[in-house]
Amino acid sequence: LHRVDRRRRQLCIRDSLPEALVEAPTHPDQRDHLALVLTVPDATHARGEAGLGVARCMRSAEDPGKAEFACTVVDREQGHHLGTLLMSALSREAQAVGIDRFEAVMWADNLAMANVMHHLGEQIERSIEGAGVIRAVWRLHPQP
Repeated sequence: LHRVDRRRRQLCIRDSLPEALVEAPTHPDQRDHLALVLTVPDATHARGEAGLGVARCMRSAEDPGKAEFACTVVDREQGHHLGTLLMSALSREAQAVGIDRFEAVMWADNLAMANVMHHLGEQIERSIEGAGVIRAVWRLHPQP
């Protein structure tokens, strides 16, 4: 990911991720930790496919109807609504296991994700966490 996108995703700029941040998202149970990966066939990759994006959420232990979410799309595919596609699918999967609200800690200027979430739900909470950082909660619209 581009440096700006890493800043948006991690709330800081890192050249590499700690092992714990890499390991946890790769083992979803699809009940309390959901993850969706978008790939396309690509013969130039060892697995025969290339990853375009990932969306995931982790259920809150304190409030089982709420989950913190994250979504990442590779740089070259941003602006093509793949984040919306991933988050719509994640919203459907989350609601199927009893999650009706998504929460995020994000930069206040992350308008792309704010727009995606505007289409998926109603913002019901918003607080300032620090300089330029907000915590927001959206009640998800029912997904078909």
